[in-house]
Amino acid sequence: MARNLLQLPPELLVEIVAFLQVRDLLRLAQTCHFAQSLAYSNLRSLVLGMQHGRTANPLSARRSIRTPPSPRTLHPTDPHLSRTHRFLSNHLDPSTVWVRIRDAHEYDSTTLFALHDSLTQNILSRHGSVLHKLTLSLWTLTPAVAAALAQLPALRALSLSLQTPLHGPPVPRSRISDACPHTAQRKAWGQLSVTAVWRPRLCSLRLENADLGVRELGNLLGEAEKCGELVLSSPRKRRPRGAGARYIGGDLWTFLGERCHGGTELRRLVLDECGGLVDGRVCATVEILGGLEYLDLRGCYTSDGVIEHWEKCGWPTFTFFPPGMQDDGRDMALEVDPAYVVDFG
Repeated sequence: MARNLLQLPPELLVEIVAFLQVRDLLRLAQTCHFAQSLAYSNLRSLVLGMQHGRTANPLSARRSIRTPPSPRTLHPTDPHLSRTHRFLSNHLDPSTVWVRIRDAHEYDSTTLFALHDSLTQNILSRHGSVLHKLTLSLWTLTPAVAAALAQLPALRALSLSLQTPLHGPPVPRSRISDACPHTAQRKAWGQLSVTAVWRPRLCSLRLENADLGVRELGNLLGEAEKCGELVLSSPRKRRPRGAGARYIGGDLWTFLGERCHGGTELRRLVLDECGGLVDGRVCATVEILGGLEYLDLRGCYTSDGVIEHWEKCGWPTFTFFPPGMQDDGRDMALEVDPAYVVDFG
């Protein structure tokens, strides 16, 4: 009988390590090189976010243990949670690890951004070779982080959210632009869209506040024939209705209809506050996406004719949340029969 745990057969060690929480897994990795390889090889899912401030500066990492994600992580449109709080709270469980940066409020934003960039790069480079699912909350996407993100050979599901820090004094977007100019951010998205080695194997893509165009999105999904989930959210791009977010528009629907092989693999599509116009062409594209099981267009808007068209043709049989009505300046108040108020009020 083996006197040392690491002397056990590898098939037994893998089963034992599978039940370890992240804290214990990281402690095991510090014992020796063999234990480090064993621990890192069991890291399949990672949720990574960073905050600054006096109260908390968390860096969270979570390892999934052969269990599917909870239903809550599949629905980014919970109206009862703020968007940033929703992103982090969805991934907090007993296996979460927090790393606190002491006295972060004493450093300027440039130093914090440099730390954020360097730390994210280091973690992706060290643990990225075996990651299947990655959820990242970044302050901004830099070319260096994009390069590290593009070289994750085992990645299957990517959720990327660009958020400002949650604690401490708010950091204006201008400070973020100073730390990473807008041209560098655009370059990072273009670099990621054409160099990501995981594009053909991508099964799920979720982007929030991502400043990329349809061309970059097409490059990311053009080879992803098995991609079954696409979630796009752009709440901070507040524009007049009709303008939409930069990556949402008619070209997106054309791409979904023509380049995704009829959309047979796309089962879940969510457009959250993206401001896109749902017209007849969009309806035709939705009909082409025959594999859809969940469609959420509440972040889009439409006109009266489209709703009537859908009602005549029959509402989709899958789970469907229709778009809102376009506000054209008319009085949208509803007249209610006083008798109804008396009977049911």
